[in-house]
Amino acid sequence: MEKGTMAHILLTADRTLMSDYHHNEFLGFGTCAPPNVIPDWLYSFLFFPPLRTVDGVPLAAPYGLRKIEAQLVGEGFDVL
Repeated sequence: MEKGTMAHILLTADRTLMSDYHHNEFLGFGTCAPPNVIPDWLYSFLFFPPLRTVDGVPLAAPYGLRKIEAQLVGEGFDVL
């Protein structure tokens, strides 16, 4: 997409899905744990550290979101 243009569809996900879980997929299961067991800052750091972005657009996205994007692009939609 060209800079300054607007996409027809904006894909997003909550912060527990938009994480690489420190490159350990088993840490992803920690997002299902009750959040009141450990302090919020530690819970966030351990189980869903933020992804790197460029102008708010993530450099990588979860597999499921990429599959949805691929299908929409294949159908001719402009997706961001």
